[in-house]
Amino acid sequence: MVSARKAADFPAALLLSICRTRPPDGLGFYSRCFRRLIPRLCIHPRSLRGFSIAIDPSDMADLIIYEECFIRRVYDLALLPFKPDIVVDCGGFKGYFTLLAKARFPAATSVVFEPHPVNYGLMCSNFERNGVDVDARREAVSNRTGEMSFLGAGFGGSLTRSAAEEAGIRVQVANLCDVITGLSPRRLLLKLDVEGEEINILPDLVPLLPPTCGIFFESHHGNEGFEKLDGLLRRAGFVVTRGSIRDETFVDAFAIRVEAETRLKSYA
Repeated sequence: MVSARKAADFPAALLLSICRTRPPDGLGFYSRCFRRLIPRLCIHPRSLRGFSIAIDPSDMADLIIYEECFIRRVYDLALLPFKPDIVVDCGGFKGYFTLLAKARFPAATSVVFEPHPVNYGLMCSNFERNGVDVDARREAVSNRTGEMSFLGAGFGGSLTRSAAEEAGIRVQVANLCDVITGLSPRRLLLKLDVEGEEINILPDLVPLLPPTCGIFFESHHGNEGFEKLDGLLRRAGFVVTRGSIRDETFVDAFAIRVEAETRLKSYA
């Protein structure tokens, strides 16, 4: 309920909170039936500053990511001490982070990558609903280009290097290093939630990032994987703040690097 922007959104927020509740054993069947009876809901989260999103209460992925973005506020854009000129969202899901960034930084150019066809379609619907100009690309990102297998759906889909034809769906892959180089940002905000591919991307990408850069990223390789990325970013001048860890595997983090001139202007 606290995530809703206005009173008109309270009924939708209440229904979402009921659907998100995990009932005791034995009541799970009735909870699933209840979720399926509720149509797709439209809600204006407070942090979207007037933008709205459509949520399917029967899709637990929608509820979990809504909670992550608008209740737990994993992506706290108040941590950014500058206004980015370019926002790149890797692992766009249904566009929640891109809309968060667009609401706070409307003048920034927005580029978002989402390889799963269902997520991509719903993401574009959310952008169209709000009339925002976003460069939405139906691609995954890695440290190379081409075509790869993609396993899973919802918010847990990931690239796989398996050559088996039956391994998921085939998706186009963009080299994020080439993308960032081509965009030539002066002040970059990057979200990197790519289900493990960050361990391959960041070593090649970090040397190419602009002096003023903020990165929200999720590490999918436990403490060892996070510490590797943490050291890489710190050696490049980033200050890294570690957030929550889930299942001893997934670590949320924020990294920031601001050149002296930008820092002075931001606090003037």
